[in-house]
Amino acid sequence: MRTSNEITDFINGIIDNEPRRTSTNNCVTSETESGFEIEVIMPGLVKGNFDVSVSDGNLVVSTKKVDKSDSNKYLYEFTKYWELGPAIDAENITGDYKQGILTVTIPKIESKKPSQISIS
Repeated sequence: MRTSNEITDFINGIIDNEPRRTSTNNCVTSETESGFEIEVIMPGLVKGNFDVSVSDGNLVVSTKKVDKSDSNKYLYEFTKYWELGPAIDAENITGDYKQGILTVTIPKIESKKPSQISIS
């Protein structure tokens, strides 16, 4: 099982030009050229069961199901946090739930091109 710091290091990108992939239980994290992708394997749910948010520099994915006969009893509860680094475009994170897999796409901020300074 990966620790939160290992995931943070992964997302912050100690980038060595090779795509990276790691998994923890029901979560798979991979890096692409344009960002990161997190797959949370949670079959039997609907997209309305998930809460995906960015709070205090963290991506938070959570879900819970309440027992219909006892609203104080949860059938299950899941919450996972990923610390987002400065190279992440948090405003454009997207999510999609299909066939039991929640896919969260985390784009990287496009690096700025160096500006050309003219010499007179």
